Amino acid sequence: MTLRYTYRLCCILAFIMLIDADSLAQSCRKNMLVLPDGNSYAVVSSPKNIPLASLTVECWANPTTIQDEAGIVEFGDRSDTGAFSIRLGSGQTVIASVRMSNGIINLQSPTIPNINSWHHFALTVTPNDSIRLYVNGNVVASAATSASTIVGSWNSFYIGHSGTTGINFIGDIDELRIWSVARTQAQILASMSQPFVGNETGLTQYYKFDDDPQGNFIHNFTGTGNEASFVTSAFLDVSSSPVQGPPPNGYMLGSKEKSLLLADLLCTSSETAVVHIFNRGDESIEIGQIGFQLGNVFSVSSTSGFPLSPGDTNRTALVNIQVNAPNPSFYTDTLIVPSTTVCGGIVRIPVSVRRDIIAFAFEDTVFRLGTLLNCKLPIETQTLLHNSGTKTVTINSLSFTGGAPITILSPQGSFTINAGATQKIKLRILSGAPQILNFTLRAIAAECPKFAQIRFDGIRSTPSFSVVPSVVFPTINLPVAPIQLDTTIYFKNTGTTVLSFNPPLELLGANSFQLIKPSNGLALIKPDSSLPITIRYKVSECGIYQANLRHLRTTRLRQRAASRRLR
Repeated sequence: MTLRYTYRLCCILAFIMLIDADSLAQSCRKNMLVLPDGNSYAVVSSPKNIPLASLTVECWANPTTIQDEAGIVEFGDRSDTGAFSIRLGSGQTVIASVRMSNGIINLQSPTIPNINSWHHFALTVTPNDSIRLYVNGNVVASAATSASTIVGSWNSFYIGHSGTTGINFIGDIDELRIWSVARTQAQILASMSQPFVGNETGLTQYYKFDDDPQGNFIHNFTGTGNEASFVTSAFLDVSSSPVQGPPPNGYMLGSKEKSLLLADLLCTSSETAVVHIFNRGDESIEIGQIGFQLGNVFSVSSTSGFPLSPGDTNRTALVNIQVNAPNPSFYTDTLIVPSTTVCGGIVRIPVSVRRDIIAFAFEDTVFRLGTLLNCKLPIETQTLLHNSGTKTVTINSLSFTGGAPITILSPQGSFTINAGATQKIKLRILSGAPQILNFTLRAIAAECPKFAQIRFDGIRSTPSFSVVPSVVFPTINLPVAPIQLDTTIYFKNTGTTVLSFNPPLELLGANSFQLIKPSNGLALIKPDSSLPITIRYKVSECGIYQANLRHLRTTRLRQRAASRRLR
C-alpha cells in the first residue's frame, strides 16, 4: 500500500516537471506573429532610422484569409499612400508600392499558386536604377527609376496593416527585416530561410518575433529601438515558417550596441568604454560570466554574474570595458555576455579599436653652434623635425624660449608632418652683442600634450686685437753697409674668441723690409695671447724707407718702419 502510493506520487511529480520543462522550451523556440482577425496587427509608433534611399524589405507571410489590399508591411500613416508597402493583390498576387521623389511606382506579381501558404516576399530599391519585387527569391516584377530618394514623412510602421487601404492582413508573419542596402538576389536566396543575430551589416530593423509569448512587445533585435506593440488580438506563437531552429540569442537578453568601435587611441595606450545590455523579457534573468573571446587587449572591470530586472530597452545595465593596446595596430575582439537563465540568451558584441602613436623629435638633442663671429652674422642654418609615429602630426607651436637671437624662417604658423616624414626647420642667427647662446627650440603637437625640443649652444663674439701703431728702426750712420736689423712686434688677441690667420700677413711697400715669421700658413691666436711677428730691415743706401703690414682677413694694420738718412 505504501509502496504503491509512493510510486504514483513520483510519477505525478515527474509529469509536472516534464510539463514545466516543455513550457520553458516552448518559450525559447522560434516564434512568429499571429494575426487572427481583421482587427489585429502590430505597429511601431514614431519609428526612427527607416531607410529612405537604398532599401530592402523582406519577410515571410502565410495568409489564412485572402483579402485584396491587405497590408503585410507598410511605412506610412492612415489615409496616406505611404513611403513603401507590400500587400496582397487581387487574383492571388502581391503588390509593392514605393513613393519615390518623382512619383509612386507600383509593382504587381503574377498569380502565386498556393498563396495561402508560407511565401517569402522582398522589395528592393536601388536609387537611380531600379525597383524589384521578389517572391521566394525570384524577381517577379521590376521597374526602372531615376529618383535618388524615397519620400517619407509619416509616423507609423505597420506590420499586418495598410494605412493606405485600411485593410489588415489575416494570417502569420515571420522574420521581418529592413536593410539600408538593396540586397542582391543571391543574398536574398542565401539568407531568407535562416535566422540572424541582429548585428549584420546594413540591417536596421529586425523583427524575428522570438520574444516572450506572454509579453506585450515585439523587439527590434538590432538593438536600436523601434519596438512594436500589439493591437487587439495579435499574439506570438511557435513558428511554422520555413525559418526554424532556436534563435541565436534567445529572446530576453539584448544590447543597445550592435558593435562597438572605440575612438582611435593616439595619446594613450588605454581607454574605457561602456556597453548597455538590457532584459527585454518579463522575468528577471541572471547574467553569467562576462568576458572577451580572446581577452588579450580588451577586458571587463567585473566578470562576476549579476541579476538583470525585466524591462524594455530603457532599463539597462552597464558593462565597463577596458582597453590596453600597447603597440600600433587595429585590434578586434568579441564581448560575450551570457545569461544562465533559461531562455535568457547570449549577446555577442564585436569590439574594435585602432592604436596609433603621436611621436616626433628633432634630429639632435643639442645643436652646437660653436663660436659665431659678429662679422659673419647673420647666417642661415637648419635642423630637422622627424615624425616617428604612425599618424600625421600637426605642430601648433614652434618657438624659441626667452628671446633667442634666432628667427624661424620656415615653416611659418602651424604645419603637419606625415607619418615617417621629415620637416626642415630653417633658421637665421642674428648679430648682436657678444653673449653665450643657450636657447631651446620647442615644437608642440595639436593632437596630444606632447612636445619635442632641441637646445642651441654656442658663443656669439666680436673679434678684438691690438698691435703697436708703428715701428721705428734706429738711425744707422755710415760707413757700416749694408745694414740688416731684425725687430719683433706682437699681435695681441684682446677678444674672447680665437683669431685665425690664413694666409696671415703681408708687407706692402719697399723691398727693404722682409717678413721673417710667421711664415705663410694657418696661424691661430687664442684670447689674451699674442702672435710674434718678426720683420727684417735691410738697406745699403742712405734714405728713408717705410712699408705697411696688413692682415688679410681682419682689419688692415698699418705699421710704419723707418730709418734716418744714412750719413
